[in-house]
Parts: sequence; C-alpha cells; structure tokens
Amino acid sequence: MTRKELGKEIEVLIRTIKIHYDTIGEEIRIPGIELELITSKIRKLYEKSIVYNYLYSLEEEQLRNHKKLSVNIDEANLVLRKRIDIDNVPSVETDTVSVESQNKPVKNIKSLIGINDRFLFTKELFGGNAIEYNEAIEKLSATNPSEIRNCLEDLQLKYKWNKESETVNNFVLLVS
Repeated sequence: MTRKELGKEIEVLIRTIKIHYDTIGEEIRIPGIELELITSKIRKLYEKSIVYNYLYSLEEEQLRNHKKLSVNIDEANLVLRKRIDIDNVPSVETDTVSVESQNKPVKNIKSLIGINDRFLFTKELFGGNAIEYNEAIEKLSATNPSEIRNCLEDLQLKYKWNKESETVNNFVLLVS
C-alpha cells in the first residue's frame, strides 16, 4: 500500500465519519452502539493518519538520501507504537511500502498493546484469564530480548497456541 492509497482511504474514512455524524447529530443522546461505531472509525482515521505522516516523512528522507528501502506496514506500525506513547493504535492492513525501520528494544510491552488487542489476546490466547495474561506480559517485559523467543515458545506450549493463528502472530509481533 502506498502513501497515496493510504491518503485515499483517509479521505473515505473522513467522509463516512461525516455521514455517520450527520445521522446521529440531531439526537440528544447517542446510543452506545452508534458511539462505538463512530469511535472505531475515528480510531482508524487516527491510526491511518499517523502512518500516513510517518510514511511521508520517510519518503522525504528517502528522497534526500536517494535510497530505496522496503519494509512491511506491520514493521512501520511497530516502530510507530515504540515512538509514540499511546495504548490504542490498531494495526493497518499488511502490505509493502518504502520506509526505514529502527528496531529499538521496548521496555514496556504493556504500552504497545491497545485495549481491544488486550481483550482479544486475553480471550483467545489465555482462555479469558486476565491474571495469566498480565503475568505473561510482565514476564515478557522483564525478559531480555534474547530470552523472549524461549518465553513465547513456553507460552505456546502451555496454552496450545496455533502458530498459524493471526492472533498469535500479532501477539508475537508486538512482544518480540
């Protein structure tokens, strides 16, 4: 996905948010489901805007350096989550773009995982047990980078994770 295509997606999101707002704008109280829906769209807009700006700055840098570097949007998301201190930045669809990645160690894995992902990981990977999820995150946060793979393998065995599961792969990507 190119920055230009991402820009078009942002335009579409803005239009859909506007349309959605216009339909609920006259109501005194916004129903919970409507609030969740518009909030979800706003989160997507926020995330895509951050990725767009990040890709734009990297393209400018690339033009200055006359280099062509390629990474995955998942890597760009990971770099962004490390650079900004927020809890809730959802993932963008996977595609290849021209960006530069800096894989710096993360000291607080918990801050990389948004509330939606936290609930998903707790439910699907830890059988709904929030205590076990939190213990695993604390252990992974305290573990040095060379030991994280062993810790993840132990968790996969303990909870019988399917290594091909998208949820497992997202979790592994975030914590490693």
